Amino acid sequence: MRRSSKFETIIIIVILLVVGCVVTMFSVNVMSSSKMKALKLDIDSFSAAASTYLSTIDNESNMVFLEELIDEGRISNIRSPFSANYCDLEESKFEIINGEKLVTLKCDEYLVDRANTNNSSYRVYKIGTWHEDESYNNDEKSTLYNCVDYSSGAELFKEYVSEEYLLYKVNKQYEKDYKNIDDIEYEMCNVQSKVFYRLKSDIEDKS
Repeated sequence: MRRSSKFETIIIIVILLVVGCVVTMFSVNVMSSSKMKALKLDIDSFSAAASTYLSTIDNESNMVFLEELIDEGRISNIRSPFSANYCDLEESKFEIINGEKLVTLKCDEYLVDRANTNNSSYRVYKIGTWHEDESYNNDEKSTLYNCVDYSSGAELFKEYVSEEYLLYKVNKQYEKDYKNIDDIEYEMCNVQSKVFYRLKSDIEDKS
């Protein structure tokens, strides 16, 4: 009788453990799905605000950074679906290339890279930080830029950034209207470039 009781207890414990694992896995999947849906809504609202903004300005620009839309009051700062942080202003941008509307949105360590807003699916990447050491197992390589002041020899910005973002930041900070970085170097500072690397792993194609 005791043996039977002990066996039944073991069976019950095993069943409870299995049920617990199933519930946990279901909760994680639901949470993940919820976050991805929130990310898709952010992409759509970013695209809509950017499209409207570009259609109202005089120049023929086909790209706008999230930071500019926020500065112009066209959109609120986007909260990351994965944390309490805000999404990155440096890499998050909207582009129109060959008539296609593309959104790049970086939130924490996750990146949606040039998602076509006409499609229902997009790829989500997990990324690392940029570094100059190419000896690591890197997935992405990029040339980034900074500006060195002619007088002081100091870099104007804390981090090296993309060519387009450097141009935007210089124009914003110094109230200029440069069209390319060659104009910046001619008048303001010595443009420096370095090659950086980072990890970039494909998580999944979200629909």
